[in-house]
Amino acid sequence: MNSQFSISVQVNSTGNGPTVDLSYTVNGGSPIGVPGLGTGPQTPLGPFNATDDVEVTVIDPVGGCNLDGGVFRSGCPEIVNCPA
Repeated sequence: MNSQFSISVQVNSTGNGPTVDLSYTVNGGSPIGVPGLGTGPQTPLGPFNATDDVEVTVIDPVGGCNLDGGVFRSGCPEIVNCPA
């Protein structure tokens, strides 16, 4: 079993602005910001330890339409489809 995991991010829409921001926490810690993401595949988040809980939020800096991506854990495959 792999002792680390990463989270792949692909932005399909930036809403009303040219970019969106991401914020994520690891095990409920302080938020880590990733600003200025355009559409398309992004550099993966991580790597994280296999036992980490990573919560990801997409932040719309123009319209304030933030999207909670949920909590990611190793060993729990997930597909996140966000509304356009």
